[in-house]
Amino acid sequence: MANRTFDLLFLQDDGIAHIYVKTCSRGAYKGHEDKILITRKCMDIGELEYCANSMKEELDRVVSAARKEFAEARR
Repeated sequence: MANRTFDLLFLQDDGIAHIYVKTCSRGAYKGHEDKILITRKCMDIGELEYCANSMKEELDRVVSAARKEFAEARR
């Protein structure tokens, strides 16, 4: 199973949803220690595009799960 960066928090009792960052790391570079990093270290544009596309797909999965949760909450 792939590591997941994002996940869905659905509060059934309140009917409220949030997307949250499930995994991240802090910047380890001088002057950037306050940055929250959500991709692995990318050494070229291909790696960066792969990470970005993976996050887009993951967000699509989270939205799909949220649709199901909201539909269930309306019943």
